Amino acid sequence: MARQALTLALLAALGCGDDSPAECPPQPNPGCASDAECCASPPCANRCVRSDALVLSLECAPPIGAGEPGAPCTTGDECAHGLCLVTGRCAAPCGDHADCATDERCRRAWVDGDAARRATLCVPRSSLPPVTTDVLGPGARLTLGSAPLGAHHVLLPRCGVLPELLTLDGASRLYDVDALGTDAPPTSPVFAPDPGPITVALPSGLDGVDPAAEHVATFDQPVTMDRLVFAPGAGSRIDIDLFLVGVADLEDATFDPLRAMLTSAGASLGEVRVHPIGGPEAERLAILESERGAIPELPELFALGAGLPPSVPVFAVRQIDLFLGLAGAIPAALPVPGAPSAGVVIGVDTAGDMLGIVLAHEVGHALGLFHLVEADGTQREPLADTPVCPIDADADGDGLLEPDECDGAGATNPLFWSIERAGTTLTPDQASIVRRSPIVL
Repeated sequence: MARQALTLALLAALGCGDDSPAECPPQPNPGCASDAECCASPPCANRCVRSDALVLSLECAPPIGAGEPGAPCTTGDECAHGLCLVTGRCAAPCGDHADCATDERCRRAWVDGDAARRATLCVPRSSLPPVTTDVLGPGARLTLGSAPLGAHHVLLPRCGVLPELLTLDGASRLYDVDALGTDAPPTSPVFAPDPGPITVALPSGLDGVDPAAEHVATFDQPVTMDRLVFAPGAGSRIDIDLFLVGVADLEDATFDPLRAMLTSAGASLGEVRVHPIGGPEAERLAILESERGAIPELPELFALGAGLPPSVPVFAVRQIDLFLGLAGAIPAALPVPGAPSAGVVIGVDTAGDMLGIVLAHEVGHALGLFHLVEADGTQREPLADTPVCPIDADADGDGLLEPDECDGAGATNPLFWSIERAGTTLTPDQASIVRRSPIVL
């Protein structure tokens, strides 16, 4: 299940100033770093190309294939630089963000799906054109500014320490759950369990708001972030990119609960693109172990999605310690594929016969849906038409709202905290949240 928290701590690597890119400069590739080292001014006879496929070292040499960066590919031999992302597009190496186009960033990404390895490459910054791109900070209070109603704000931490998010205040309806009373803790409008972007959907409820309203994020110390704002979805189709990491292809029936859930939201499951991932580097990601409740390999796993078109990246692994599945965030940074929170991971062996409903549940989280109620009853989402299981329904006094105790009060909703009795029908308010996701085509 996706983990939910009231506060958010995100850490990035140390050592860069305010003029750094959205991420710290990644580790260099062996050999040359970029085409700039091989030719002073294009057109160039030589490029920085793959010289050793085993370790992905690079050298200045003539192009290997005809595919320029961004061209479709299935193997590196089809690409000018000999580098084909596992998502099926040619890429160029880089030393820092200055080596890349304005709509790209220099980051660690995966190439050669059947023997996947990581390299430092120029990859598209986002799968959709943002309606706003700006820099927030440095400061402890950052104003998000106006954006289209229902837009998703993706805040990318710049190199340095991202402090704890203390509050997110403004005129829009957030997940504050006033109905629980002043003594009840509020539900955070954002949730991200691991280092990476923060995604904020404003408003996170469905009440009418002023689209020009400003929201202020308050942190416990100064921070600088890049903000990309993506317009809400304008269609009804949701595509899936499925990464098979140490597992066989999933049966089509696995997607039936997700199909039914999307149908109940007035949407449909579109194309399911399958990406088999092999090789020793990727194989170690097939079994994810937790450290104090966190999964440290998630950002590396989600980096497989760099270069994808708009979709929900789903990463199928063998096992996940403590969890059946996880969403990278609520909502996930789906318009920024390859980012540390951009995707859903499911444990095929861990979930077993429940894999289909686990997939639907976690995709719901990635699209912006919170649990109706947490297991102890202290946190609820504020959508008006979702069933409410009261705290006094805990008949056995064990501190948990079990599905049997919430019969007729949300236990069969796909986003109930337990999937033991989960069905596939969303409420109209939940459906509205799903259709707002920017990746709905």
